[in-house]
Amino acid sequence: MKQSQYTPQMLKSFLVGVINMQYTPFNAEQKLDEAALRDNTHFMIEHGIVTGRGVQIIGAQAGEGACLSDAEYRQLIDIVIREAAGRVPIGVGCIRPTSQAVIELARYAEEAGADFVLIMPPYFHPNLPCPMDVVYEHYQALARAVKIGIMVHNAPSATGQNLSVAMLNLLAEMEQIIAYKEDRQDFGGLREITYRFKDRFMINANSYKALIPLDYQFGLTGYNSFLGNVDPAYALRQHDLALSGNFQECNEFWANGLELFNYLQGGSKYDMLELGKEMARIAGREVGCGERLPHRRPGDEERLKLHQLMVKAGIAVDT
Repeated sequence: MKQSQYTPQMLKSFLVGVINMQYTPFNAEQKLDEAALRDNTHFMIEHGIVTGRGVQIIGAQAGEGACLSDAEYRQLIDIVIREAAGRVPIGVGCIRPTSQAVIELARYAEEAGADFVLIMPPYFHPNLPCPMDVVYEHYQALARAVKIGIMVHNAPSATGQNLSVAMLNLLAEMEQIIAYKEDRQDFGGLREITYRFKDRFMINANSYKALIPLDYQFGLTGYNSFLGNVDPAYALRQHDLALSGNFQECNEFWANGLELFNYLQGGSKYDMLELGKEMARIAGREVGCGERLPHRRPGDEERLKLHQLMVKAGIAVDT
């Protein structure tokens, strides 16, 4: 059994910067592209997504965990942890339909040397949210099963509900829960959660369009993003600007990317994952040449639009 170099409480102070959701590359046969996975892992680390500046999370929603077989999930975990070689904290998003299956995957991640796991509440269907007492039992069972840190993932688009302050108070009693990932674009709700829990959890949020730089000013120390897959320098620039508190520069940075993120969030027939992976290709990155259905590769029209918007935002493109 390979062991993380961090205890959960040690790790909490290193969960800062770009909380990068690493893409899973597939080849033309829709199989895991191991060479591209190794290349991309090294690229992001060698270009600054390292301990103290960022975190890599594999699997999860952006890593297409729901599309992976158990064997592929284990393959993904083994390759990334081996290639990262302790240079950046590695989290594993465990996307499985039952608590027992999540626990089994989390145990494998722990044995492989992962530093933490990213876990959503159990979900039946977005229109049928899981009862809160079951959510609590889900995390309690996980905390009993593994010794590595746990990052709670509030993902209302998948689970159909937001975790309440009352539920977070209960989860805060579990020592292994050290971090909280917020997906909702709700400035007021995030501000209250940060006010109440910033001394207990490391809190990060989706800040593609609406929140930076204001979220850092009330206590966030990192933001979750796919941009490290595309242009690590751009992703780190966003973190550094927000950390600086220079509102004018932050606002200019935000404004330059506004049209791009409007396009990513509903301006196309493709979803953000499909468009984000194509952005990585436009930037010259190795994210595989194929997609696994139901995901598709955007066409030439979308590629041209993305290229134009990336240049406008200041994101690197391959010349």
